Amino acid sequence: MTVSVAPQNGFRGSVDVTLQGLPSGVNASLGSSFAVQAGGSQSVTFSVSGAAANGIFQITISGTSGAISHSTQILLTTEPIVNVLTYQNGSILYLESDSGTDTSR
Repeated sequence: MTVSVAPQNGFRGSVDVTLQGLPSGVNASLGSSFAVQAGGSQSVTFSVSGAAANGIFQITISGTSGAISHSTQILLTTEPIVNVLTYQNGSILYLESDSGTDTSR
């Protein structure tokens, strides 16, 4: 996701951004707090470990500069990791995952 600061009324400062509500096992590339300069943007990538809970989580993004603050929410969806194994036995290709096995000739 990209967090951008659109300056208004001559604002030229920096905005302190915080992320709240990240579930256990989910990390943001810039951490849970970072700064964005007026007119600038920061790209944030979420990484999910195999131990993270599955579900839909509401993440609050807050920006503060001095006495002015604003916040918004996004929804983050985490889904189970599907492990796929492949192996070949002669002319038969086997595909196995956590949810089943498929055979192809």
